[in-house]
Amino acid sequence: MKERRFAGAIVRKPCPEMVGGMTSAGLGTPDFIAASEQHRKYVEALEDCGLIVTVLEADSRFPDSVFVEDVAVCTPECAIITLPGAVSRKGETEGMDSVLSEFYRDIRHIRFPGTLEAGDVLMVGSHYFIGLSERTNREGAEQLIRILEEFGMTGCVVPLTEMLHLKTGISYLENNTLLVVEEFYDLPDFQQFIRILVPVEEAYAANAVWVNGTILMPDGFPLTRAKLIKAGYRVTELAVSEFRKLDGGLSCLSLRLEVPSVLSSFRSGLNCAQTVVDAFANKLGFDRETGIRISTGFGGGMGRLQETCGVVTGAFMVIGFYQGLRSVENAERKSASYDRIREFNSRFTDVHQSTNCRILLGADLNSEEGRLRVSKDHLHEAICEPCILTALTILNDLIK
Repeated sequence: MKERRFAGAIVRKPCPEMVGGMTSAGLGTPDFIAASEQHRKYVEALEDCGLIVTVLEADSRFPDSVFVEDVAVCTPECAIITLPGAVSRKGETEGMDSVLSEFYRDIRHIRFPGTLEAGDVLMVGSHYFIGLSERTNREGAEQLIRILEEFGMTGCVVPLTEMLHLKTGISYLENNTLLVVEEFYDLPDFQQFIRILVPVEEAYAANAVWVNGTILMPDGFPLTRAKLIKAGYRVTELAVSEFRKLDGGLSCLSLRLEVPSVLSSFRSGLNCAQTVVDAFANKLGFDRETGIRISTGFGGGMGRLQETCGVVTGAFMVIGFYQGLRSVENAERKSASYDRIREFNSRFTDVHQSTNCRILLGADLNSEEGRLRVSKDHLHEAICEPCILTALTILNDLIK
């Protein structure tokens, strides 16, 4: 089974109202200031693993909204917006269509009477184990399975008896390996895997996150940490005590994105500029074909001149359409467009150190040797696709 590669993540800042969030942990009231610092370090850890992180603002209407994983299932082919089983969390899905549309062209929804929280969904390659819990019912699980099958993926249900969510007690660590609590260790569905058993007294540590070769796990669980290191994993420990007080774990705090399907157009032949422009056609209301045609000449650093990166020029076109002149008299819009372009340029350069195609790619597209290197070293995937994701993340923030 091919190892996944995550490209991005979506998180939501905690809100002060989290102190009133749902809990059965009996560990006391969370400290908002401490939670905010723990969340900041969590984002840093994701970035250290090579992810471009989209940070959503806190939503004070929903005390538990920091647990953003529960509101969507993100697959390589599509995103599925869930319908949380907890009544107080149902409104958390508002606005997620807009957020996810920057990364996915196909977005589906779980509909009533189905309920589904993504904490109950464990992805193993193209197969998804779905826990039946107090938050996820059979109707919601069956809706998810039907959607997965539309895109060539599969799913099955796993009844729960003790855990709040399936991923409270099990994590997939790639390499055909599960980190698992006793409740799930002997289940027939999981016998095909190498299973690392979490000691009963360290059960909370079963909720860990594999990100591009690193295991993010909660701190304070030395026995589990030792088992992971013995198994050959690189481990980063993170403080999540304030989220534990709300029954939350590391996986709950983010939506991890593989190469999203918005990049399928890039892999299918659109150049980098076309891909960025096309990603915003629906949101900004312009014709996709027109956008693709206009941006044709900007790939490869503008007609393969390898000057300004096509991702950047594509982003400038998107900003221009959003903020630009609607009449020759409207100088304010021109000025606002320039301001956003300068901000985009600065933020993109902070991430990638340059906006020049030749420097970014490190190869000459106009020589046979350079083109062979691009192919041999998979530079479009290694360099261009992260640049596209960075552009989408910045544009999503600039275009409200």
